[in-house]
Amino acid sequence: MKHKYLNLFILLLFLFCKIDMLAQGEYSVVQIPHQVYVLQNSLALSTDDDEYSNIVNLGFDFKYFGNTYNQMVVSTNGFIDFRTNLAGQFSPYQLSAPFPNNSQVKNSILACYHDMKNEGVSDLGSIKYSIIGNAPYRKLIVLFDNQPHFNCLELRSTFQAVLYETLNIIDVQIVNKPICLAFNSGNAIVGIVNEAGNIAVTPPGRNVSAWTATREGWRFNPNVVNTFPIYKYTKCDANLDGTEVFNLQIVRNDLNASSMVFYETLTNAYDEVFPVSLTYTNLIANHQKIYGKKSDGSIVEVILKTINC
Repeated sequence: MKHKYLNLFILLLFLFCKIDMLAQGEYSVVQIPHQVYVLQNSLALSTDDDEYSNIVNLGFDFKYFGNTYNQMVVSTNGFIDFRTNLAGQFSPYQLSAPFPNNSQVKNSILACYHDMKNEGVSDLGSIKYSIIGNAPYRKLIVLFDNQPHFNCLELRSTFQAVLYETLNIIDVQIVNKPICLAFNSGNAIVGIVNEAGNIAVTPPGRNVSAWTATREGWRFNPNVVNTFPIYKYTKCDANLDGTEVFNLQIVRNDLNASSMVFYETLTNAYDEVFPVSLTYTNLIANHQKIYGKKSDGSIVEVILKTINC
């Protein structure tokens, strides 16, 4: 009997550890439409070349690889670092091996990490940040604007990192990133890396290598179950084909949300693109989820169901 209890304990311990590992270590990355946010009341980060900024307050709690942060520092070489003890210190710039590796760069969001020149250049670009939107769905935007490449000052990179409050999503939006083969083999990376430096997630073709990008967007999703309020809308299926026309104004009225906008996918709701008509015919027979987004940024999962009455 003792052996059975011991085996059960070990099994439960393994399951809890695995759940914790999943919570801390799993992200997916998908390509998303290119979208550049306009900064509001932005603050400039003053830094020297190859240096971390002073500490930046996020303005909200942000969960990253299982840890929660409300501050960060920003490297002039295109990444965000949650190790605030590095504020004002030297930032690495050398890229030689794909992530994860034994690099000094860890616990970081590699928005578009490559060696850039942040001082001693005429027409120098800027690094700014801003918080937009309303709680609890604000976004922190870090903009690397018109940044010269080291050893190729005529080449400039412009890109944004976007951190989502509550949702803990990370977007990277690249306006333009050319290649400077004259230094560091033109290497660059887009990705995320955990606190230990042993887990990294990168988009296809965007790990450490020479690549160029224009008008490109990537999203890093924490692999957690989304828990949204649910509204169920059921209609009789008149001709038994599994589809009906749903009047989504009824959902607005019931939820007292006169400005709610509806989307077919959660990604579209996050990005506020491709809204659907208020008279909507379900595309998936009998049972389909769509998403309503209120003016405060909160999301409701709407289940459209047809039944044989």
